[in-house]
Amino acid sequence: MRSVLIVGPDERFGMLFRSYLEKNSWDARWVSDGREALAKWSSFRPDILLTELNGERLDGFEFVNRLRVLAPTLPIVLCTRLAGVQGWSDEVFSALGVQGVLIRPIRFHQGAWMLEQILEAPGDGTESLRLPVAQP
Repeated sequence: MRSVLIVGPDERFGMLFRSYLEKNSWDARWVSDGREALAKWSSFRPDILLTELNGERLDGFEFVNRLRVLAPTLPIVLCTRLAGVQGWSDEVFSALGVQGVLIRPIRFHQGAWMLEQILEAPGDGTESLRLPVAQP
């Protein structure tokens, strides 16, 4: 069973996506912000992380930087409503260690597909930093 931690202030999105993933054989958990995720890190270490860029108490960039100390190889997917993020350079994503970006609103099956694709990537540096959201 694959596991994912969903981090973001939108409780409705977090709970609905968590429920969808659980129905599809994932161990999924949602927390409202990066501080809560870091506090619970010792009790739940997921295979992959989905996090919002902006949080109320700890923004997404600061959270990712702190998490990298605890889990340097953890695959991370950013989730945002900021369409302009697609124009960011690969260097920005590479520096953060981000393997994917989901632009909301998303369809849950597409988000789950992206998480699966990232976990199935070879892990040798050849995986794409930005996987397409739509299934082939």
